[in-house]
Amino acid sequence: MEDNPQSKSFYRDMIITGNLRLVYFRVYKYFSQADYDKDDLISIGSIGLIKAVDTFDYHKNIVFSNYAIQCIDNEILMALRKKKNYKKHVCGDFTLYDDDKNTLLDTFSYEENTLDDILFQE
Repeated sequence: MEDNPQSKSFYRDMIITGNLRLVYFRVYKYFSQADYDKDDLISIGSIGLIKAVDTFDYHKNIVFSNYAIQCIDNEILMALRKKKNYKKHVCGDFTLYDDDKNTLLDTFSYEENTLDDILFQE
């Protein structure tokens, strides 16, 4: 392999396109039950494949496909965790109906005595 940048990017692109099947395999075999669009998971997995190509060190005697699978899985799992964390945040300051003045937070019942009140009284 020559040392000019054009040949390096050519081989890099060949490795990426040649291993895209790994991304499809991982998404449809292991992440098919995920609450996420399959095309989005394939895009995210492709980013993991690109990171694998950029960070792979052939001097460590590791098979590239094994390394790439780990990078693909890690990228997809990070995206799924991020989506799971976003679901936990609920904004409660919107109104339930157009003519209603009560917000979602108003519908929750609050106890009169909080833990701070009980500790303060004691």
